[in-house]
Amino acid sequence: MLLVAITAACGGSSSSPTAPTPPPPPPPAQVAGQWSGTLETANYIPLPVFVTLNQSGTTVTGTWASQTGSAGIAGNINGTVDQTTFTGTITYSINQTAGCSGSFSGTAGAATLNWSSAGFTGNCNLVAGNPLTPRFVLQRR
Repeated sequence: MLLVAITAACGGSSSSPTAPTPPPPPPPAQVAGQWSGTLETANYIPLPVFVTLNQSGTTVTGTWASQTGSAGIAGNINGTVDQTTFTGTITYSINQTAGCSGSFSGTAGAATLNWSSAGFTGNCNLVAGNPLTPRFVLQRR
């Protein structure tokens, strides 16, 4: 009987304490909006571009196009973003014909984006070949 009284006085619970809930992860960088800058490559002159990005949580979609109307050069953007980094696929087409795509990654900040790739795969339909080591350097508009 004494043991029951001591157990009851000490709380009598045999369960382990609950671990504290971990804090939520930091929010992703907010990249939705209008951007402008250049598409730079090793084998072509820098191409001025406009970029429009949409974002839902960590998912990023959007489009890009040449600012100068250069032969209808444009493409699509699909990827993800965390607190500081974008990872995804960017397509490259001329006059909306099937083109090429590349895997891009790089910094994602509130005011600047800098995304690079080893190169585009597929046929970009360019006389001098696919753009080599492409990089988008963008500033928020």
